[in-house]
Amino acid sequence: MHAVTDQIMSIRSSPAYAADRNAALPLSRQSRAFRFSTRGWVEFVILGYLVLTRSFAYIGFAPANIFISEIALGCLILFRSRALDWFFVNRSRDFAFKELRWGATIYLLHGGFAISWAIWLGYDLIDILRMAGFHYYVVYLPFGLWLGMQYPDLLVSLVKKLAWITAIYGTLYVLFLNRMSWITVPGAPWIQLFGQPGSGGIVMLGLLSLGLAQKMWPHLLAATFVFFGIQMRAEWLGGIAGCAILFALGVQRRLMIIALIAGTLLLATAYAFDLKMDGPQGRDGEISVRGIVARVIAPIDPDAASDMTGSDFSTFKGTVDWRTYWWDQIWKQINDNDSDAAYFLGMGYAYPISDLGAYGTGGIRTPHNIFFYALGYHGWVGVVVFWLMQGLILYTLWRVYRQTGQAFGIVFVVICTSMGLFGNFFETPYGAIPYYLVVGICAAPLANRWVQSHYVPGVATPHRDLVQKKE
Repeated sequence: MHAVTDQIMSIRSSPAYAADRNAALPLSRQSRAFRFSTRGWVEFVILGYLVLTRSFAYIGFAPANIFISEIALGCLILFRSRALDWFFVNRSRDFAFKELRWGATIYLLHGGFAISWAIWLGYDLIDILRMAGFHYYVVYLPFGLWLGMQYPDLLVSLVKKLAWITAIYGTLYVLFLNRMSWITVPGAPWIQLFGQPGSGGIVMLGLLSLGLAQKMWPHLLAATFVFFGIQMRAEWLGGIAGCAILFALGVQRRLMIIALIAGTLLLATAYAFDLKMDGPQGRDGEISVRGIVARVIAPIDPDAASDMTGSDFSTFKGTVDWRTYWWDQIWKQINDNDSDAAYFLGMGYAYPISDLGAYGTGGIRTPHNIFFYALGYHGWVGVVVFWLMQGLILYTLWRVYRQTGQAFGIVFVVICTSMGLFGNFFETPYGAIPYYLVVGICAAPLANRWVQSHYVPGVATPHRDLVQKKE
């Protein structure tokens, strides 16, 4: 089987593909340079958010609360507004994204209602609009679809670039950049310039699912080092679950078994010689086999975790305690409230939800769990609307897998959902914006018959017969 990049580039050069692409997406023709600039801009936004996370989100003009998320969306709406018309107004019977369109429409309508509800409750309009990104970030989804249809090679190119940047910047961050806290973002002195990379697990799953792991094995090793070095348990859970799903779907099973055996031998060697290094600043603990195991069991038995490494792991249990206490208070505030409006509609954007938490939650607007975020601010209606949207996304990406054999979209949603259930992912620009853009890019092959029949992911799958190139 040919390499995936060669397959996709041959697709783009085909006259049949060009004709079918134009029929699938009725947008006006643009110059090649201008189309490339749009692609480059979106790639810049995705890579910046996934690698630099919070630091990248503060690029902009802080005094006016105008940041890269607003700038990026404004540019896309200004120069690619017809992509929104195509997605939301398209009445073609053959439109491939009807489920996504219904989900996004309901989600945005609920967002408009949520803003109105918060205003009616008397909260400050500026605070409400600052938090409304939880809803309007879904507008990025049609632009991801548009780019994925225009450039079938975009997903592979994006993962390759992300792998290179993660291998270089992520490794440097884990080794020493994390300690340079005195270097801050201009205009936002409370934000460290070198942001914590959140792309290690995504790169791992991307290289495996796209069949790039063997060719880019040094990048896979570096991404794995960053994955464990950042020491985020939510990302560990999502990454392991994603690998299990790929294995169950038959993607790169042989390579994953070899990697598991080699990794086990490597970890056993590191454990025997007690190899370790200090963890990133602010994450505490150490990077070692004992440190990883201790961090996993610390919420359950901090004493046993402390005995394994000799470090105090009581703070790790504390982070779990204050979160679960906060979640319990949100649950009671909504379900034990005498007001039916609060039960169904929540407490509204800008509600001081941190007041429900214990010590250390003052001023924090997210309980670090997307379920309780939606429940607290938007009630049970908000919970249903959010998970309906995510369910439709997962259903669409499953259709992509069935028709093309490409499973990256599925595992990408899995790892992002894991980070959303134990962190602040879907309610922040550095999580939600790249999420909806990448999801759109992954779903794009459904819209094009030529891409469907030629999109060869370069890996062995149960549906291999569906993705072989036509003569």
